[in-house]
Amino acid sequence: MASAARKEIYALVDKVPEWRLKTLAKLIRAIVEEEADEETIIEPLYDEELTEEERQALSTAEADIAAGRGKPWEQVKRELGL
Repeated sequence: MASAARKEIYALVDKVPEWRLKTLAKLIRAIVEEEADEETIIEPLYDEELTEEERQALSTAEADIAAGRGKPWEQVKRELGL
C-alpha cells in the first residue's frame, strides 16, 4: 500500500504543466540515484532563460542586498510567524 506522501507526490505530478516535466524528471532522478546534493537539486530549477522582468527584479534584489537593505532570515521568520 502506498504511503500518504507517495500518494501526494503522484497527485502533484499529475498537476505539473507539460513544459516542467523534464525539470521534474531530472530532479526525481537525482534524488533516486542519490546524487541529490544542493547543487543537483537547485540546478534543474533554473534551466530556463529569465525574462527581462525577472532579470530586473534579480538585479534590484542584488543591489538591495549589497546596500544592506535586506533583513536577517530570523527576522523574516518572526514577521511571518514561522
